Amino acid sequence: PFDCSAKPCLALTFDDGPDPAHTKQILDVLARSEVPATFFITGRNAVGQTDLLRRMVEEGHLIGSHSYSHLRTEDASTWRLRLELNALERFVEGATGRGMRLYRSPYGQTDGPVDAEGAAGLAVAQQAGFMVVGTDIAPRDWEARDPEAILAEIRAALDPAQGAQVIALHDAGGDRSATVAALPR
Repeated sequence: PFDCSAKPCLALTFDDGPDPAHTKQILDVLARSEVPATFFITGRNAVGQTDLLRRMVEEGHLIGSHSYSHLRTEDASTWRLRLELNALERFVEGATGRGMRLYRSPYGQTDGPVDAEGAAGLAVAQQAGFMVVGTDIAPRDWEARDPEAILAEIRAALDPAQGAQVIALHDAGGDRSATVAALPR
């Protein structure tokens, strides 16, 4: 569903959800704008939110894994990470009829250089069949800043020479009203 033939191409992604209020508002904005996104969800937030998961799929968005419990990948044992990836994938598959192939490690561990511990966790995800997705622009929207600050940080990081960039925003884990307000712009 993603077309990056136009340059620059921006991929909108959202971490930590779904959240019953903010994810719904984000989906409403994306629907009005006809913009697809990728939602990297956690299992603990997805439980009880199967309607939102189905809506994501029905509206053409992708769902990726952000682990079941939002665990720190470099601190997790191999068996724990495999268990979390498998549990979340089975849950999403049962709720939506679709599996997941994308993984983003919590706490920004796929941004920039990755140390040996982080690389080992990412290798576990890859061995489980996931494509690891990083981010190019992370405007610290988790700090519940105002929409203008979020937009300014995104604009400052945009690099048209790159052609394609991944923007990481958040749809859960706190007050995301500033993210929702910034999104239409």
